[in-house]
Amino acid sequence: MSLRWLKPKKGLANWSDEQLLRAFQKTKEDQYFFALIERYSHLIYYNCKQYLSQEEDCKDMLMIIVEKVYERCPDANINYFRSWLYSVIRNQCISHIRAQNRQSKNNLDWEEAGSSVAGSATVQEGSQTYGYSDEAIEAALQELDPYQRQCLQLFYFEDKSYKEISQQTSLSLKKVKSYLQNGKRRLKILLEGIQQDKS
Repeated sequence: MSLRWLKPKKGLANWSDEQLLRAFQKTKEDQYFFALIERYSHLIYYNCKQYLSQEEDCKDMLMIIVEKVYERCPDANINYFRSWLYSVIRNQCISHIRAQNRQSKNNLDWEEAGSSVAGSATVQEGSQTYGYSDEAIEAALQELDPYQRQCLQLFYFEDKSYKEISQQTSLSLKKVKSYLQNGKRRLKILLEGIQQDKS
């Protein structure tokens, strides 16, 4: 879908948002959707700018939101389109920011630990970057305190949050953070020792 297609047919400009929405939901004809979303394309963009600092991110998010609205409109229970659209914009932007923050956190934490980025597919990638083999990482993990090992595996390899780890292990959030912090430090020491033994 491209925004350059948003050219409402004559006569639809006077329709209310709700009329256009109901017509689109009933007929699935794109002309009603384009007439509706054309009214809000600038609003979507400027609301994205409230959340995202990069212009390219705002442009990409505009297209993502238009596509999401197009997909969801036919089956959504919408009383007021403008209010519903605001919620879609907010949720999409927040999800995007969270995903970026999580990726940045994972990269930073693994760099501090001298190990790989979170996720099984990137273990090999990380081990190559820092000079540690998969076998060395596995061996070092086995030397950790059981709770340290469990918390590290859940946090990095299964991408669990502190809260999710706490719920899964029945440990307090304070304990989870402590095991992660001490486990990362211990893991780095063990990996450095393994590397020295091989040199």
